[in-house]
Amino acid sequence: MCRKKSDLTEIVTEIFKSLSENLKKQIKKEIMSEVKSEVEKLKTNYDSKISHLHDKLNTIEFENGNLLEKNASLHSDLRKMREVVDENNKKATESVRLGNWNEQYSRKKNVKIYHLPENRNEDLPHSLLNELKNQVKLDINPSEVVAMHRIPGKEGNPRPVLIKFLRMDTKISLLRKKKAINEALKVRIGDDITKLNQGLLNRLYQHDNVISSWYFNGHVYGSDEEGTRHRSIIQFLLLVAGIEQNPGPDQSNKKNLKIVHNNVCSLLPKLDLINNELHDYDIICISESHLDKSITDDQIKLNGFHKPIRLDRNRHGGGVTIYIKNSLHFIIRNDISVSNLELLWVEVRNCSNEKFLVGVLYRPPNSNSNLWDLFSESVDKALDCNLPIFLCGDFNCDMMSNSSNSFKKLLNRLNLENVVWESTNFTTQTGTCIDLCVTNRKNLIKSVTVLTPICSSHSPVSVEISFKTFKQHSFKRQIRDFKRADYEGLKNQLNDTDWDDVVFNSNNINDVYMNFVKTFESTVNRYIPTKTITVRPNDKPFMNNLIRNKIRHRNRIHHKAKTSNNPDHWKKFREIRNEIISLVRKAKG
Repeated sequence: MCRKKSDLTEIVTEIFKSLSENLKKQIKKEIMSEVKSEVEKLKTNYDSKISHLHDKLNTIEFENGNLLEKNASLHSDLRKMREVVDENNKKATESVRLGNWNEQYSRKKNVKIYHLPENRNEDLPHSLLNELKNQVKLDINPSEVVAMHRIPGKEGNPRPVLIKFLRMDTKISLLRKKKAINEALKVRIGDDITKLNQGLLNRLYQHDNVISSWYFNGHVYGSDEEGTRHRSIIQFLLLVAGIEQNPGPDQSNKKNLKIVHNNVCSLLPKLDLINNELHDYDIICISESHLDKSITDDQIKLNGFHKPIRLDRNRHGGGVTIYIKNSLHFIIRNDISVSNLELLWVEVRNCSNEKFLVGVLYRPPNSNSNLWDLFSESVDKALDCNLPIFLCGDFNCDMMSNSSNSFKKLLNRLNLENVVWESTNFTTQTGTCIDLCVTNRKNLIKSVTVLTPICSSHSPVSVEISFKTFKQHSFKRQIRDFKRADYEGLKNQLNDTDWDDVVFNSNNINDVYMNFVKTFESTVNRYIPTKTITVRPNDKPFMNNLIRNKIRHRNRIHHKAKTSNNPDHWKKFREIRNEIISLVRKAKG
């Protein structure tokens, strides 16, 4: 019985194995068939998509080729348009020049009189000619006056008087007595010049290398630092040099005027640092200049500024100096200064003809009370001028301590107010507020900033006031690239040119001039190429990225030192400041 059961089990096992193997084979076969079917479908789908992408790629390549052709065509059209625009610009410039010349010629016998009191129902020709006859003994026959009438002027001022004479001799006789007429009638006499010529005069006045500019007999003149006079007739030489007209200040782009004061503890050895750090300010006030008569103005002159205004003591201490930008006009007000006081006053006039007083003071430490009496006397005189006052300087009176109470009372009596209320001198751990700015018109002050010390323990103090001045921007100009010039070819071409045919082919002087300029300019353009440069008026020639980055680093460390009052931070600040001083002197040397 046991043997039969064993045989049965064995048979069942064999059957199960056989069925299992067959099932596996069947399942495997079905799976492989299914996988093969799916792979075939995927391959067909993939081939279809690849074919579609190839078709799209071919279409894109074809369209890209068309676009490249259109782009090349557009570039060609653009180049031609630029050439047309350049040619039109040249023609327009020449038209403006000739139009300006003709307009100025028509005004040749005209004169303008400014600030002549205006009366209702005035008999202008009769009354003015009588005034000239009685006041300055100038007898002008009424028949010599073609026209005399008032023209529009600035609101609030008498309208200017325009006089057109019959003969040039009559105008010259009037101008010869210009000074006497100005003084006798309290007026200002000037030529009737065009807007373009007035703009040229203004640009010449703004130029660093031009000392003075004026208009006479149809021409604008300028005088350089050597006293040499230049006239605008030589504009064709500027064409040869490839120098375009300076754009000058943008009348529509103005900024608030900025005044800065710094106690530099000896000006001469630190002039490079002041030029580098404070050049962008409109008025620079210096205390403790340490100058005397042995130091000339040329030795301490800053580019872009008028000659320094000085009140010297000696080479060992004291003294004050003021620098004023060329764009501003000023008068030294010695009449409101007092003896034995280092206080310098100037009356400044901006581009809008607005006036204000700027002063700079140095009060030595431990001065006696008599100095405050002198200070009060000078300020009283300044207040009598009825102008806004901005008085900066080193007062050596700490506004954050009780020791300054008497000075605060003095300011209150004079109706002056200090606008600096943080430490400006860091000879102690806490610092003192002794570099001040006081004013009688606080409402005109837009901002006050205590800057990072640059050359002494004193921080420069900047004050922004609501008086407008011109803001200089960078601009592009075209110059000659003389390094790539073909001088031999230019020389030969000029020698081969038939100048007789160029100059004498017309009886009209304007046509002769135009023929000469066009021939000369085209020849120069052929042999001396041009290039475009960017002019940045505020850039210093010696400034580089290393100095610029060091200055930023110094300012950050100074801010950290002021905030933390950590001796290590102050030490680090002084090290970087001294390093910048060395770098600037090395760059300039």
